[in-house]
Amino acid sequence: MKIIDITMELSADMNTYTSLPPIRQTFLRRIGADNYVNVTEIEMNNHVGTHVDAPNHFVETGRMMDEVKMEELMGNAQLIAVPEDLTIDADWVDGLNLTESKVIFCFGEARFDRKLDYFTIEAVKRLYDRAVRLIGTDCVSIDSKTTGNKIHRTVFGLDMLVVPGLVVAELESKTYDLWFFRLQPRAPKERRHGSC
Repeated sequence: MKIIDITMELSADMNTYTSLPPIRQTFLRRIGADNYVNVTEIEMNNHVGTHVDAPNHFVETGRMMDEVKMEELMGNAQLIAVPEDLTIDADWVDGLNLTESKVIFCFGEARFDRKLDYFTIEAVKRLYDRAVRLIGTDCVSIDSKTTGNKIHRTVFGLDMLVVPGLVVAELESKTYDLWFFRLQPRAPKERRHGSC
């Protein structure tokens, strides 16, 4: 079995969502005269690189990551290439041969900057109607600069999961066996904004 890592490599100089701070990597210890180990500290927010967004990211009463079952993050996922400059709408979704509940849309590197819309609200609702419960993309977000947070709010209002920042440009459009592994957070005693 061939295993393909489709996550972004984490580094201090990687592209991140513009309003969030970049990753900081610092050596706490380096092998030398007084040390026998290398220890690195990594400081980053939970929305950098490839990550899973749970509904609580935009919906206060939505599920947090510790409420997402591992089965929802594993299994068959369908990779679909999106034509250049296309905004996915309900009609385009109707024309897809969807076979899985997890779908990864490959928009291409040129769409990473969020200048063009990725989805319409109707498209997201149609994906949900067609039993899609996880949307993955190779972009930094599912919302463009013009849609703001409307697509996020629609997706999370339907209790779907989102996985942005996937590295899939070299893969062919077909079904893959997908495994996402998450950090196991302890839920705070009070639900707070941004705890995903």
